[in-house]
Formats: sequence, C-alpha cells, structure tokens
Amino acid sequence: MKSVRPFARPLSPAEHAYLERGRAAFEVKFPGQDFAAPLWSIRHLQKSGSGQGNVSLLFVGIASGKCSKRLPSCFAEVVKAYLAICGKEPGTLYNRSTAARWLWEALAVRLSGHGELFSWEILGKEDAERAEELMLESGMKQGSVYRRCVDLQVMLTGLAQAGVIAAISPDFRTPRQESADRMTLAGQEARSSLLPSEEAITALADVFAGKYALSSFERLVSCIPALMFATGLRVIEPLQLTTNPVRKEGGVDFLFYFKAKGHGTIEEKIPLSAGQAALAQEAVRRALELTRDARVRAKELVASPHQFPLPNWAMEKDWLTAREIGDLLGGQGAMYLSKHVETRKDPVAKVTVFNRSSLQSYLQMLREKNFQESIRGVTRRADGTWLPLDEALFICFKNAGHAERAINPLMVSLIRQQQVGTFLGGSGNGLKSVFERLGLIEKDGRAINFNSHQIRHYVTSKASGAGIADTYLVRWQRRAHEGDLLAYKHLTSEERLRRLREHVRSGRLKGDIATMYFSLATDERDIFLETVVQAVHVTHLGFCVHDFNASPCPSAMNCVKRCGSYLFDTSDALQRQRLVDLQRRNERALQDAEAAQQAGAGLLVAEWVDELNATDEGLRIILATLPKDDSAIVAPFEHDSSKYRSLD
Repeated sequence: MKSVRPFARPLSPAEHAYLERGRAAFEVKFPGQDFAAPLWSIRHLQKSGSGQGNVSLLFVGIASGKCSKRLPSCFAEVVKAYLAICGKEPGTLYNRSTAARWLWEALAVRLSGHGELFSWEILGKEDAERAEELMLESGMKQGSVYRRCVDLQVMLTGLAQAGVIAAISPDFRTPRQESADRMTLAGQEARSSLLPSEEAITALADVFAGKYALSSFERLVSCIPALMFATGLRVIEPLQLTTNPVRKEGGVDFLFYFKAKGHGTIEEKIPLSAGQAALAQEAVRRALELTRDARVRAKELVASPHQFPLPNWAMEKDWLTAREIGDLLGGQGAMYLSKHVETRKDPVAKVTVFNRSSLQSYLQMLREKNFQESIRGVTRRADGTWLPLDEALFICFKNAGHAERAINPLMVSLIRQQQVGTFLGGSGNGLKSVFERLGLIEKDGRAINFNSHQIRHYVTSKASGAGIADTYLVRWQRRAHEGDLLAYKHLTSEERLRRLREHVRSGRLKGDIATMYFSLATDERDIFLETVVQAVHVTHLGFCVHDFNASPCPSAMNCVKRCGSYLFDTSDALQRQRLVDLQRRNERALQDAEAAQQAGAGLLVAEWVDELNATDEGLRIILATLPKDDSAIVAPFEHDSSKYRSLD
C-alpha cells in the first residue's frame, strides 16, 4: 500500500530525488505498510523472535503531552526516506528516528508551533544543539544523550551528502561517558556489586539441581542461566539456540549459537571444557524434555503459517460451544471472544455458539501480531533462511509461568527475555523472583535478586582471575577487542597485582619501585608490596603504578606522556598495535593543531600543540624501548619523574 501526502511548498530537486529513493527503498524493506503512516512496524526486521527491543518507529512528537501529534509531513517524509535508505538494523532505525523526533522538538520551539513554516533550507547547527539541550532538560542520562547526538549527526551527514541540506557540524557538548573508576583498582572493586553474590550463585545452582519444588516452566527457565554460566553467553543468545547446540568437532566440544551483537547474522561456535560441556548438555537435555509437548504443537503451527490450525475434532465442527472454546484455549473464558468472533444463538440448546472459521481468523490475527516466530521463524540463519520455531530449544505455551492466567495450549512462542528477568529478579508489577518465592536470602537478609547480565560479568571475572589471558577471553567471547573486557572484569587487588608482584620479587621488573623494594629489609618487602603496589590503573595501553589515594594522576590519565610509573608489555602485540594507532591519530591531530597555530586561529591552540608534542614524544620512546633481561615488561620512562624515589 502506497500513500503520498502532498507538501505545502515546492520540493527542491534534491528533496524530490531523495524522497523517490526513500519510497522505493520503503516498498522493499517495509512491504504492505503505508509510507505516510505515523507508525512503522519493524518487527519483521528483527533477527530473532525473542522479544528484544522496540517493534515500531513513531513519527509523532516526543515531548510530554505531544505524543499524539504527528510530525508535519514536510519534516517527517524526508526523515522517513532517510530511515528507509540508511539500513535495516531495528535498533539503529529506532535510535535515529528518536534523534530525529528530538530535532523536531527543537524546531517546534523555534517555529513557535507553526510547523507549516518549516523547510530543510532553514535547518542550522543551532537546531541540533537545541535538541541536545532538550534531551538533557528532559532528564535523559548523559550517555543516552551522547548516543542520540551521534545518531543525529550521522543523519544530518547523510542528508547533506544527498544535497537535501547544507553540511552541518553541531558543537554538541555532552561528552562520551567514560567511567574513570574502571581504571583504578579501588574503582574496579567498587564495581564488584555488578557481580552476583556467592549466596545467589549457590541458590541458583540449587534451583537448577532440583532441590526445590518448582513448576515445569521454572525448571525450564533455570536451564537458561545454567547455559550462561557454562558459556558466558548474553541472555538473548541461549534463547535462540537450536535443539542440538552442543556438538563435537575434532574431539572438542563446541556450543553453536547466533551472535546477538553485530551487523547481519553471525553464526558462531565457542569451545567448551569437559565441565562446561557437561553442564551445557545437561541443561539442553532437560530443556528438550520439558518442551516436548510445546514442540509437538510448534510443528503444527510451523506447518500451517497462513491458517491457524485447530485440533481435528474442532475442525469437524462449524460452530463451537463456550465449553469447547474453553477446552481449546485452556480454560480461558469464551465471552470476551464475542467482540471478535462471529456468534449466534443455538436454536436447540439455547446457548451462544462461536463460528469456528471466524475463531481461526481471529487467532491467526493474534498470531501474526504477537507470535510471528511460528510464522516467520525464530532467527535468521547465515544462509538467509529462518530457524523454525519447532527447532528452537527454549519454547513454551502462551501464559506459561503466569501466576493468574491459564496456559493456552494453541499458541507457542520463544521464552522471552522478560520472563528470564522476572525469574531471576522479579518485576515492578509485583511478580516475585524464584528466590523471593522460595525465601532464599543474602547474608544481610535481603531477598536474592540479580539480573541475567551479571552472569556474564561473573564468568568473565572468574576466567580472568584464574589466569586466562585477555586475548583468549576476547576470542572465546567473540568480542571486538580487549577493551570490551574492562567493564566485565571485576578482580580483586590481589588478583590484578599478582603478576606485578611476582615480577618485582623475581627482579624481572626494573624501575623506581623495584629499586625501593630491594632497598628494604627482607621482612618489610612484602608489606611494601601490599601497601604501595596497590596503586595501579589499567588501560588498554598498559598499566601504571601511581597512588591515587595520595594524589591525582599527574598526566591526566595520559600514561604515554612520559609518566615515570607507566609499564608496557612488549610481548603484547595488541597493546603495541594500539600504541601505533594512537601515534597515527596523534600525528594527524598535531598537524591540524600546527596548521591552526600558524593561521592564528582558535584559543589555546599553542597549549594543544604542546600537549600533542608531548604525547608524540612519549609514544616514540615507548615503541623504541626494548625488553631487558628476561622480562617483557618495561618501564619506558623509568628515569623520568615519578612519585617514588629510592630510599638512598
């Protein structure tokens, strides 16, 4: 269906061409939908049917009290064209549409509500900057504001490249949110609250082991965190597993799964130890046993995607009684169906009966709206086909696990992330977690409560604490780079500094701290390591000993600016590559700053040139430093200033 709403003003040639491109892309990416509608469904673009993310794009006002007011077509249709052209990732589309809606809020303020006066020619950087201010004033978190500003800048760049607007470079003031406390041991330990407690881990293990009386649905859901502990997967990833995810290759057990993050469909496999494989296989075995009945029904649904299948006894009848409807829908009352299903009065029994064909049509409509995985499939595979619902591991009947609603044996879906979240941590609607229901508590008497993502933090921290190298953890968890691990490793000071202490004690680490260590009496050396060598901040460029409790970082966290406490692992190829990349970026920035200085433009340019020169000098020294003796760890600036001095 195609609908075009006329503009109140003539279109520029660039706008006209862009809208034609957008409408053509829309017909392909959003079949059967209306380009002019205030809402586009993006459910069909989702890579999975596990209930992740938003399912609609809205083209209405976003500020309080304006959600029912449609955006003017002169603004909305160009935004729609951009969204239709720019990509197919639902999350990206949703975020950029939200950024565009905030831009309109800023424009509406400037136009005093007269949207008909808008044209893309009047758009300026101040409008985008005002949109940022409105987001901040709304109470949105700074991290979210930063990301929406990035989305807005990307959209404006795309429109400028298409000739719809002039190039715009807003001066957004919200910085990227970096947590400096991740760089210090004290801060990292403070973040240990992100880990589930040992009481919670034990309680969950007991739940999975069957030590408590649970419903079949609770036993099924308990298999999901068990798989997460065995594999370190994100919660959405086990929800998309096939019925045979653990397989051997070359004598090694692997778990095959669909990677949740990344563009397109990524089918991955991760190696499992014997213990991991045993836990994963037990969870899979239990899940298959507990989903046997739902899988039979799922096969029937998959085999009939366009007509809702009913049992043979119901198909033999044209009219069904309320009791028969209850049998079909699991005891659910039939009276609410009278608004949606054709009925009549049975002349003999004097009761209301329901038309079977009309019932099928209504149930099919509900299925297409809320249970598309039984029609389309669960998740897109690498070959472009979809994993059928009956071949997915974690499936259930509608209302399974619901405290007040009867199970509907006709509808089958994937287990949703929300159901896993409620199982582990309850919900704001008063639903209790399995721990609260069973009376399982923490040491301080509080009910055990944690979220599924804490499991990933726990697995990463335990693996790192056991000595597994970051390079291997990155490959095992299929992360983009080692920096992604920083938010997930919650190690104690002792765990992080074990390697450093060993190098100091063995004499493999040179520098002021090592000199001080060996100048102490033997019985005082360990005390020194326990008290002084706690001051470590860890970055993706290396690690550094500096006591933050005594003074702030003198280099403003720029370790490469001749910091006498900086340590570099020459054997770490990724660490070296990051330094090389930083050197290239710094050289380009230095060239720009020097050009600006020569042109006499800008404030504080001379200071920036000095800063960039200092960074460049430090990087050259680091990359030229060679390992000494048998230690790969070096202190490139060991003769530069440091807060530590030898006792003599």
